[in-house]
Amino acid sequence: MTGSFLIGTVKVYSTLVLLSFPTIEECTEAHNEIYDDGTKCFVTYKRIYEKVSIPMARPDNLGEFPIEDR
Repeated sequence: MTGSFLIGTVKVYSTLVLLSFPTIEECTEAHNEIYDDGTKCFVTYKRIYEKVSIPMARPDNLGEFPIEDR
């Protein structure tokens, strides 16, 4: 900042509260109780992965199918 002089420091302590809710209504209600400053909740997306066994298990009933010569 031009024309400004540093005249001292102030020590401050801050924290960020991150709460997750299943609906926007629940999030807005809690957000307004905590901050009450006209801001809104934000949306994030969580990727869901499923583990599969590698190699995949073979079917138990392979013997029930006839083998055809081609």
